[in-house]
Amino acid sequence: MLRMAQPGFDSKTVVMSCREAARQNIKCKLTDPGPVDTPVTTETLKEALARNGVSCSIAQIRVVGQEQHLKRYVVEYLCADQATGKVAFVPLPGNTNPFESEDCAAALADREVACSLAPPK
Repeated sequence: MLRMAQPGFDSKTVVMSCREAARQNIKCKLTDPGPVDTPVTTETLKEALARNGVSCSIAQIRVVGQEQHLKRYVVEYLCADQATGKVAFVPLPGNTNPFESEDCAAALADREVACSLAPPK
């Protein structure tokens, strides 16, 4: 796909794939690029935690990574009213694997996930 300046405007011509165009809400007319991957942000993960029953006010959140086999995001979080953190294994929409959550001690013992967020003062 080409994005070109209209006559009278001084802009560069940009070449992009249909997938890149879809991210900018520009539709390709010749091919369907398939679903557009939504970037994963801390807000996306906070919303996913809420959908899975985490109802506290999240004071801090840290993305540890993503599992290779189940493709869930591993997230450490601290609730504002709690002194200890938790680790959640968060499937995003389209991932049918289960949501799981455990305290930091269990996450370290069971899965070697170490917590590093400091408790709120």
